[in-house]
Amino acid sequence: MAILENVVDGERIVLFCQHSIGRDYHNRCVIRERDVSRNHAIIHWENGNWFLTDTSSNGTLLNQSMLAHTCEKLKQNDIIQFSIFKRSQWKLIDDSPPCSFLEAKDLPYSFIELKDGLILLENDEAVLLFRNSNLDWVLEERHGDRIMIDGETCTIGNVEYVFVENENLECTSRKLDFIEEACLKLQLSSDEEEVSAKIHINDLQLDLGTRSYNLLLLHLVRVKQEDREYGLNEEASGWVECQDVAQALSKEVLKEVDDYYINNLICRLRKTLMKLKPYGHLLMNVVERKRGKLRCGLSKFEIAKSQILTVEKE
Repeated sequence: MAILENVVDGERIVLFCQHSIGRDYHNRCVIRERDVSRNHAIIHWENGNWFLTDTSSNGTLLNQSMLAHTCEKLKQNDIIQFSIFKRSQWKLIDDSPPCSFLEAKDLPYSFIELKDGLILLENDEAVLLFRNSNLDWVLEERHGDRIMIDGETCTIGNVEYVFVENENLECTSRKLDFIEEACLKLQLSSDEEEVSAKIHINDLQLDLGTRSYNLLLLHLVRVKQEDREYGLNEEASGWVECQDVAQALSKEVLKEVDDYYINNLICRLRKTLMKLKPYGHLLMNVVERKRGKLRCGLSKFEIAKSQILTVEKE
């Protein structure tokens, strides 16, 4: 994420996709100097670059060169000055693309960037923030998922953070169009005691390995397959009560399964996806949650079973 730092006092601000600067209070960055116009300038993100557009009466200095009602591309370490006073001088210390972030409420200039998702550790437990299929940011909590809303708070490691939405949705939407081709392929051993899983996206293959969470995926896929055969539409098919999932998995792993066990499986699956480049972080909806229910969120899936060949002796 891009950051402007004040040259005089070190104040830092994160740039939004469309960042207005001026004397009026409706601007994202308010500068009260008398020679600053009410709507002085706009910094915006476009086609992989940051641009500065001057809309003022007195002009804006970019690296000591005057801009007057013109637009210039910005680069890291550029110095922007909106007034004759040096305290209105800002340095672009980071020119990364815009992204949503967490801002600590009581720690100055403490930001956590949410680019491709985030895994934090809190008391030896993972805290996950990820994108779902609707482009919402989701916080995975112990008892379920919470869709984050701009301005909402969450506590991680005894620090209270504010969630700030700042998305370049055009780029993310293009990625999601690609993700719609994702197909979950499950390979079962002949006795179904081992299940391996891979996600195929055209020629790309993401390997989930042979892990215990694949038993959960297998059960959810079979439920969705049965619902489709029964005639349910895509929106309604595949949802299963968590208690029914627990009963089914208990028979497979030969021990009692509860909500904590299921949540742990989902967390481990999502942690694995987060590490699979380049698109694993956009496939968190492989398991979806809704009011005590789960389902496989992918519309395409295949189940294959290994065959044991026996050769008769003559």
